[in-house]
Amino acid sequence: MVTDQENPRSWFWHDGVKSILTDARISFLTPALLYGESAFETIRIENGVPLFLEDHLSRLESSLEALEIEVKDCSQRVKRGIQELSVEMKRDILWRIRVTVFRDSVSMNGLDFKSTDGHVFITTTPLKVDEDPSGISAKVVNVKKIPPECLDPSVKHGNYLNNLIAQREARKAGFDAAVMLTLDGDVAESSTANIFWCRDQAVYTCSQEYVLPGITRQWVIEQCHKQGFQVHEGLFSVKELFLADEIFFSSSIQGLASVSKLDHQSWSHAPGPMTRKLRSLYQESCQSMAGRSVL
Repeated sequence: MVTDQENPRSWFWHDGVKSILTDARISFLTPALLYGESAFETIRIENGVPLFLEDHLSRLESSLEALEIEVKDCSQRVKRGIQELSVEMKRDILWRIRVTVFRDSVSMNGLDFKSTDGHVFITTTPLKVDEDPSGISAKVVNVKKIPPECLDPSVKHGNYLNNLIAQREARKAGFDAAVMLTLDGDVAESSTANIFWCRDQAVYTCSQEYVLPGITRQWVIEQCHKQGFQVHEGLFSVKELFLADEIFFSSSIQGLASVSKLDHQSWSHAPGPMTRKLRSLYQESCQSMAGRSVL
């Protein structure tokens, strides 16, 4: 028999109201649902502590500003919601929090809105991180990354269709994750993470102007500098990935995930030494944060 103790419930918080996730409700006419007009953040919770919280809140505020969604005291409301939800989250397991913010507007065309206070919607779900020692498989998909001239990649918005289609292409082909390219065929990012690869003791990644400025991505870059690793940000042909000594993805939820297979090429030694070093340092950093309260 499965009990709540063995299978913790998922919860949601909506502007001060807390309930189980299955009771969540949203108007069908909100632009957030009709057009994906929302900003969001996903945050990993360890020992009841939201990791990199201030960084997530800063990016959330920037996304809201870019989308012209006005939310009074947004960061404080998010902190309050997480704090109220924390009593429902067992501290001996990991949790995933998603904060979604959208404007208080009902619209059939997404244009006739007024500048009114927005909604803060937070969900919590138990997190199981798959730390397969053999690494993950990835496929270079046909779906291209939307260019920055069309949609600013620094905005973490709710219109995720581009990424979803890319991920589905990879999954249908039997791979765990998708690698998306720019329209010119350069390496951009995964559908759910930033991409790094190492070659000759140097680390490479796509220029930030073409990808989401990941919080874990920034941590990796800063830590590489501290460790004396050269970091090259720019536009690189997909051929460079296949010449790499090692490849890894970075995200707030998964941390640093080693790639052991890309299309039909495998890296039997994955994770490589640089990935192992950085992943160990990242885990130490997370454990340090999880040992102190931030709310």
